[in-house]
Amino acid sequence: PAIMGHAAGADRLVDVVLPTLQNIGVQYCTMYGLSTENWKRPRSEIDDLFAVIEQTAERVYHRLQKERIKVEILGDLEDPRIPASLRTSLEKLEQRTQESCCQQDPNGEPPQTLCLAINYGGRRDIVNAARKLAEQQQHSAENLFTEEGFSQMLGTKHVPDPDLIIRTSGECRLSNFLLWEAAYAELYFTDTLWPDFDQLAMKQALDWYALRKRRFGARGEAFSPTSMP
Repeated sequence: PAIMGHAAGADRLVDVVLPTLQNIGVQYCTMYGLSTENWKRPRSEIDDLFAVIEQTAERVYHRLQKERIKVEILGDLEDPRIPASLRTSLEKLEQRTQESCCQQDPNGEPPQTLCLAINYGGRRDIVNAARKLAEQQQHSAENLFTEEGFSQMLGTKHVPDPDLIIRTSGECRLSNFLLWEAAYAELYFTDTLWPDFDQLAMKQALDWYALRKRRFGARGEAFSPTSMP
């Protein structure tokens, strides 16, 4: 059943992906929970997915606080199709993990940020950003339509653009994920299913990324990321 795959995928995030990324110092991770296109799936599957997300949010709340992982929600939680209990759980998770990370770490280490894309679509975020920017431009003599100005209107304005996007399950597309932000992301595709994405699979993805030459459109010396130990 689909719910078993969703539950196993949630466990992978909490028990494998986040600890692995913490160990190598990755500060930002964005996970796709529900896209704006996923509403086309059977309602029963969507309800099961919502149940998994809500249960996981409640289960990991104290752990994320203890490990100084703050949550940012990307997407429209005000959509009336989203259950009120799920909305409350996610808003509480976001608020309280951010509050706990405001306290200075004794070792001076910055917190890790986990972005959860729930009811998120890259195209819709771009349209919303354009609308906001156009409204602000009406009241400003300064030209606000710059790449930086546009980026500040996006739901991801608080996080840097991704360096690496991992797509599992043999799919070779972005599926409306971070379309603006992915301009210079390295795209890694694997046949491994997300519920089976273990530490070895993560290491393979990061080792592949470490071999990439990051020039960002320029010539000359490229930036090479560091591989996973």
